[in-house]
Amino acid sequence: MKIFYPALFILVFCAFLFSFGARDVGFEFKGDENFYFESAKDMLETGDVLTPRYMGKERFQKPAFFYWLILSSFRILGVNWFAARLPSIIFGALCAFLVFAISNLFFEDTRIGLFAALFSATTPLYYRYARLAVPDMSLVFFITLALYYFIRLYKGRRDRKSSPLFFAALAFAFLVKGPVGLIIPLLIVTAFCLIKKEKKIFGAADILAGIAVFFLIIAPWFYLMYRTHGDAYVSHVWGREILQRLGRGHGGLFIANYFKGLGFYMGALIAKFLPYSLFMPFALVSSARILSARSLEGRGQDGKDAYLFLTAWFTIIFFFFTFVPEKRTHYLLALSPAAAI
Repeated sequence: MKIFYPALFILVFCAFLFSFGARDVGFEFKGDENFYFESAKDMLETGDVLTPRYMGKERFQKPAFFYWLILSSFRILGVNWFAARLPSIIFGALCAFLVFAISNLFFEDTRIGLFAALFSATTPLYYRYARLAVPDMSLVFFITLALYYFIRLYKGRRDRKSSPLFFAALAFAFLVKGPVGLIIPLLIVTAFCLIKKEKKIFGAADILAGIAVFFLIIAPWFYLMYRTHGDAYVSHVWGREILQRLGRGHGGLFIANYFKGLGFYMGALIAKFLPYSLFMPFALVSSARILSARSLEGRGQDGKDAYLFLTAWFTIIFFFFTFVPEKRTHYLLALSPAAAI
């Protein structure tokens, strides 16, 4: 009961907060919403749930999972903007709950978890994307879910069921928005394990079973898309979604371009996480002090591990996107749980 009531409050509060006014297009409208709204509507009208289409043209940019979420919502609530935004509203509330759950795993203090969840949910960036019909909040939820199961596995080595659930969450993150849903959590987990010199969190059997779970979830849709569209689909995904996104913009003066991108994200971090970003310098100094200390009074090694993991989560996402030529402020959304905790 000590955990139940704060968790229930977070879910109800966030669901209400994100739902308020979501039926109207309003000033929060983002043009990309049209792609998902109209494509899901096309699936509903044509019955073709395999291939997303926009204005009659195949849309290969993202996997179909988020379209299916909107489609399911349309079937229940009808074709309207609230139904289109409902998946993001739900995943926004669930992700705030995960912030609470991760805080409780690390610090065993419901007050820390409650405040962290509310801080995360009320930042301008998080609030906006928790009420838009775009896949970013769903992606952040599954990345956070994967990291939650990794933390459970790390803290309780006998909790072996967390291993396949970790890989399943990776698979759904991949199905929402492609390779970035796999790369980001694996980078965070790998960095943490390397720093801690951990080699036994995942056994060989866990990894093999996890890979099997991952491909069992993602393979069917990709296989059917290749069978239906052939090389046109493969060429678009490999050429446009991977090579072009990662390679575009690295010509010319790389260092100058990099520091320009670094400045862009520094400004975005301050502006999109107000008012809590005003306290970020103090939080970074405090984290550095704790991580450099030989011991952490009252919490011991578990407390240092928490700060180490959260620091790795925050910094890897931030610096990963500074190297990606395409700059978007919403790329920082995935670090909001770590920043809030």
